[in-house]
Amino acid sequence: MRRLPVVVLGLLLVLWPAGVSAQESGMEIVVDASDHPRVVVDVLVPAAIAEREPPGEAFALVENGRLVPAAVLAPAETITEVVLVVDTSGSMDGEPLQTAVAAATGFFDRLPEATVASLITTGGSSEVVSGPGSTAAVADALSGLEADGETALYDGVVDAVALFDADPRTRALLVVLSDGADTASEADAAEA
Repeated sequence: MRRLPVVVLGLLLVLWPAGVSAQESGMEIVVDASDHPRVVVDVLVPAAIAEREPPGEAFALVENGRLVPAAVLAPAETITEVVLVVDTSGSMDGEPLQTAVAAATGFFDRLPEATVASLITTGGSSEVVSGPGSTAAVADALSGLEADGETALYDGVVDAVALFDADPRTRALLVVLSDGADTASEADAAEA
């Protein structure tokens, strides 16, 4: 397992385009060594970089100076979809809900404009408050949340998954903000 940092470093050196800073690249590297000695390294290259360098010609994987077979695929158009589930039960009244709303607002402010967003609350029952639609619509809906009732957290998660688009290009993100356990759902933890 000691060779893993060498593999990742070697991969970074090969994939990093000249003249591009770390800050502007937005490159994402995911290393899975759960099936050691087999190591899977996924590198997501932003479209801006891939457009400058055709993937099949510009990228290679080198491990300890040896070229390793790798699948290099052209970037696909990805649709990012976020469903935010916010616990609005009575225990979230005051500062907890204010903190959750501030965190969620900051999160949505950082998402690309084209992101499809939804908001579900789980105070007493699961309710779709906004979406699927724009992040701005969800941000507006966040400002009007009030805390009351029990926590239908599992129902909120089940409802959130049902909102996601079945398009294989969709990058689905489920974000749950809660301060406690489920107390009112029809669904159970296994179903959620």
